[in-house]
Amino acid sequence: MSFPPRRPARPVLRRRRRGAALPTVLVLAGLVVAVVIASRVVTDVWWFSQLGFLPTFTTKLWVQLALFAVGALLLGAAVAASLTIGYRTRPVYAPISTEQAGLDRYRESLEPLRRLVVVVLSVAAALFGGSVAMSRWESLLLWWNRTPFGEEDPQFGLDQGFYVFTLPWLSFVVSFLSAAVVLAGLAALATHYLYGGLRLSGAGPRTTREARIHLAVLAALFLLLRGVGYWMDRYEVMVAESDSINIADVVGPSYTDVHAVLPAKAILAIVAVVVALLFVAAAAGASWRLPAIGTGLLVVSAVAVGGIYPWAVQRFQVNPNRQALEAEYVGHNIEATRDAYDLADTEVTDYQPDTTVTAGQLQRDAETIPGIRLLDPNVVSAAFRQTQGQRNYYAFPDPLDVDRYPLAGGTQDTVIAARELNLEGLSDSQRTWVNLHTVYTHGYGVVAARGNERAPDGRPSYFESNIPSTGQLGEYEPRIYFGEQTDTYSIVGGGDAVEIDYPDNSPEGYARTTYTGEGGVPVGGLLRKAVYALKFADQNILLSDQVNADSKILYDRTPRERVEKVAPWLTLDGDAYPAVVDGRVLWILDAYTTSASYPYSSTTRLGEVTVDSLTQTQSVQALQDRTVNYVRNSVKATVDAYSGEVTLYAWDESDPVLQAWMKAFPDAVEPISEIGGELMGHLRYPQDMFKVQREVLARYHVTDPRSFLTGQDFWQVPADPTSEVVQGQQRPAQPPYYLTLEMPGQEEPAFSLTTTYVPASNDRGASSQIITGFAAVDSDAGTTPGEKSDGYGTIRLLELPQSSVIAGPVQVQNDIQSNAAVAEQVRLLSLGQGSEVIYGNLLTLPVGGGLLYVEPIYARSTGENSFPQLRKVVAVFGDRVAIADTLDTALDDLFGGDSGAAAGDEGAPPTDGTTAPTESPAPATPSPDAPAPVDGDPQAQLQAALTQAREAIEASAAALAQQDFAAYGEAQERLRAAVEAATAAQEALGRSASGAAPDPAAASGGETTS
Repeated sequence: MSFPPRRPARPVLRRRRRGAALPTVLVLAGLVVAVVIASRVVTDVWWFSQLGFLPTFTTKLWVQLALFAVGALLLGAAVAASLTIGYRTRPVYAPISTEQAGLDRYRESLEPLRRLVVVVLSVAAALFGGSVAMSRWESLLLWWNRTPFGEEDPQFGLDQGFYVFTLPWLSFVVSFLSAAVVLAGLAALATHYLYGGLRLSGAGPRTTREARIHLAVLAALFLLLRGVGYWMDRYEVMVAESDSINIADVVGPSYTDVHAVLPAKAILAIVAVVVALLFVAAAAGASWRLPAIGTGLLVVSAVAVGGIYPWAVQRFQVNPNRQALEAEYVGHNIEATRDAYDLADTEVTDYQPDTTVTAGQLQRDAETIPGIRLLDPNVVSAAFRQTQGQRNYYAFPDPLDVDRYPLAGGTQDTVIAARELNLEGLSDSQRTWVNLHTVYTHGYGVVAARGNERAPDGRPSYFESNIPSTGQLGEYEPRIYFGEQTDTYSIVGGGDAVEIDYPDNSPEGYARTTYTGEGGVPVGGLLRKAVYALKFADQNILLSDQVNADSKILYDRTPRERVEKVAPWLTLDGDAYPAVVDGRVLWILDAYTTSASYPYSSTTRLGEVTVDSLTQTQSVQALQDRTVNYVRNSVKATVDAYSGEVTLYAWDESDPVLQAWMKAFPDAVEPISEIGGELMGHLRYPQDMFKVQREVLARYHVTDPRSFLTGQDFWQVPADPTSEVVQGQQRPAQPPYYLTLEMPGQEEPAFSLTTTYVPASNDRGASSQIITGFAAVDSDAGTTPGEKSDGYGTIRLLELPQSSVIAGPVQVQNDIQSNAAVAEQVRLLSLGQGSEVIYGNLLTLPVGGGLLYVEPIYARSTGENSFPQLRKVVAVFGDRVAIADTLDTALDDLFGGDSGAAAGDEGAPPTDGTTAPTESPAPATPSPDAPAPVDGDPQAQLQAALTQAREAIEASAAALAQQDFAAYGEAQERLRAAVEAATAAQEALGRSASGAAPDPAAASGGETTS
C-alpha cells in the first residue's frame, strides 16, 4: 500500500522564521537605541563631573525619570484598567438587536488581537503621559523648594509665592488628572459599546449595571476635578491677562472679574461638586435622570453665570464708568508690574531741554564729554579683523563688546574682542580631520581699543593688540579654547606639541603648543574613544593615532551652551563678553530668573522686546521667545576661556525664585561674596534686562491709573536710524548704548546704559519721532570684592514735557544727512574708488541743559580687504549741526567756538607702542603728478592722497567761481593724480591684508586616518 508523498515543511518553517525575525529585529533596534542613549548619558556624566556640576545633572535626571514614571503609570494604568474593566464586565448574553448584530463581526475580528490592542493603547497613553509629566520638572522643583516672597496680593491676601511656586504645579496636577480621567472615560465608552454594556437603540435599559457604575464613577471623578479647576480658576485670574481693561498685556482681575467672574467661578465649582454627587448616586442605583439634569444645569450655569452675567456687568456698569471703576485695579497692576520688573525705585525727573546755544555751555559737563564713545562696536569689527586678524583662521565677533579698564588717567571705556579660532577661514585642502580637530584648536589673545579715541589714520587706538599680546593689560593666559565661535570639538593634550599656537617668524611660520589646562574630558582609553566616536558619529576618534592615553576632548565650548547645560533653569542674556581678570580671559554672561505667574504684573514677550538692530548679527541673540511677567538679573556667570570652568555667582540673593533654585541645587551657585574686586570691575548692567525694563517703562512710567487708562502718554523705543532697511520690513529698534555720562542729579559720571523714547505707535517707523523721554541705568558695579556699588542698577528717567517738540534720533539722523556741510564732507569721503560712507551709532546725551547728539562717520573703500576708518564726527544740539575731524572741534564749532569741555579725541598716536603699522609691499607707481609717498605705509599714503583730492576739489570749485579755467585745469590734473595715488595705495593695502593658514598635517605627510 503506497501513500502520497508528504508535503515539504519548508514553507511552514519559512513562515516561522519570518515570524521569529520580527522580534529579533525589534530587539536589535532596541539595543541600538539603548546604546545610543547610554552613550549620551555617559558622556554627559563625564562632562558634568569634569566641571563639578554632576549633582545638577543627576538631580534633573532623577526628577525627570520620576515624573516620567509617575505620569506614564498614571495614564497607562487608567487606560488599561478602563479597558480591562469594560471587557470583564461585558454582558454574557447581549440583547439581540440590529445594533448588536452589526457589532458582532467587529468583536470577532478584534478578539484575537484584544490583548495586543490593550497593550498598545496603554503603552501609547503611558508614553504620552510620561513625556508630558517629565517636561514639568521645573514646576515640581520650584514647588518643592518654594520660598515666600513676604508680600501679599491685594485680592485674596495670599503670599505672592503661592502664585509663582504653588499654583502652576497644582494647575498641572489637576489638568493631568483630568486628562487621565477623560482618556479612561473614552476607553470605557468604546469598550462598553463594543461589547454590549452600552446601547444607543433598542428596547430595555441602555446600560448594564456594571457599565453604569463604571461610567458614573468616571463622570463623578471628572466633575470633582472640574470643580477643583473652577475654584483654582479664581486664583488664575490673578495671573491672567485682563480682557475687560482693553489694554494689551495688562494682567490681574478687573472690576468685572472681581464682582462677576470670581463669584461665578465659585458658583460653578459648587454646582460641579453637586452634579458629581448625583453621578455617584446614579452609580449606586439611582436613575440617570438626576445626573442628566444636573449636567444640563452645569452647562446652563457656565453660559449664564460664567458668560452672560460678566458680559452684562462689563457692558452696562463698567463701560460707562470705566475710569472710576477700573482705577483701583489698574493701580494694583501698575504697582505689581513695577515691582516684578525691578522698576519700583526708578528715579523720575522732569526735564525741559534747552535748545539755545552759547559759548562754554558744556563746562558743567566737562567730565562727561571725554566719556562719549566714538568707536561703534557694530562698525569697527572689520577694522579689528583687517588690522589684528593676522591670519585667516582667526576671527572677531560682529559686533564687538564694550567694557571698561583702569588705564593711565582713569577708567577707560573700551571696545574689546577675543581673537577666536575661525575654522571657516581654512582652505578646502586644509580642512582635514587632523587639522580641524587636533591642530587648529584655539584662538589667541584679546584686542582692546579706547572707546573715545582713534589713531591718526582713523583706525582704532589699541591699548592691547598684536600676537603675542602686548599692551597695558599685563600678562595673562592668552589662549582661547572656549569662545563664542568655537562650535566643534577638539582633541588636545597628549604630550607632543602639535597644536598651532600663533604665527611667528620661525622656519615653520608658527609656534606650537599642547594643552595643559584642567578642562576637557579624558578620552585616551578604548572605551572612551568608542563612546565618543558613537556620540559624534566620527570613527576617526577611535582610529586616529593623534588620540593617545593623555588626550582630552573639548566640546560644548561656547560660553552660552556651557552655562545653559549646567544651569538649565536660567534664562541667559544674548551676549557674552570677554574680560581679562586676574591673568585669565573670562567670558561673562548675565542670567535671569523668570516667572509668568506673578500676580497683577503685566506680561512681556522676551523674544520680541529684546530684538533690535544688533540681534541681526551672529554674535548677539535675542532672549528665547517666552512670555514672562517677572524678571530678575539674579546670576552672573563666568566661563574661563582656557579651562572652560563655569562659575555661577548669586547676584540678587534676595530673589525668592533664585533662593528656590539654590535649595534645589545647593552647590551650584556661589555667593556674591566670592566675587573678587577685579572681576567686579568688569560686571555691568545687562543689555537684555534693560531692554525688557525699557519696554515695560514705556508704558509704566505712567503711575496714575486714570492717565494709564487713556494710554495717551505711552512711549516706545525709536527705530535705529542708522540700520539697514529691509524691503517690506520696519526698521528694528535702536539698541541701548553703553557710555560714561553724568545724569542730572548724579554727583559724578558713571558707566551707564542708555535709551531714548518717542510717542507710541503701531508702526515704529511712522510714529511721531519727537523725543519724549531718556533713561539711563547705572551699570558700574564698582571694584569692592563681594559688594555692588550703591548706585548700581538705579534707573534714572528724564521725562520731557508733553508740550515740547524736540527732535528724536530718527529726525536728527534726517537732519544730519540733509545738512549741506555734512553732505559736502560725505561727498569728499566718497572719493577714491567709490568709498562707502558708514554712519556710526547715534548717541544721545542730556548735557548742556539740553540734548546733545553725537555720531561718528566712517569711510570704507570698496576694496576686498578694506575696513571702516573713523573720519568725521557730527554733533547736533537743538537745530544746529556741526561736522569736523574730531569731536573736540565739532563741539567747539557747535557752541560758538568754545564748548567749555574737552573730548580728548584729537587723534594723537598712542604712547604705549601697541599700534604698529601693517607691513605691506610697496604700492604701484603713481603718475608724476601724484602726491609724494608717506613713510612707505599704504594706509598713510591713502590718507594723504584723499587729502590731496579734497584740496583739489575745493580749488576746482574756487577756480570755476572766478572763471579761472587755467587754474581749474591744474586743479583737475591734481585731482586725477591724487585719485591714481589713492587707487595704488588701496591696492597695496589690500595685498598687505591677505594671509594664508599653514597646514602642518600636509607638511608632515597628511592625516593618519581616513
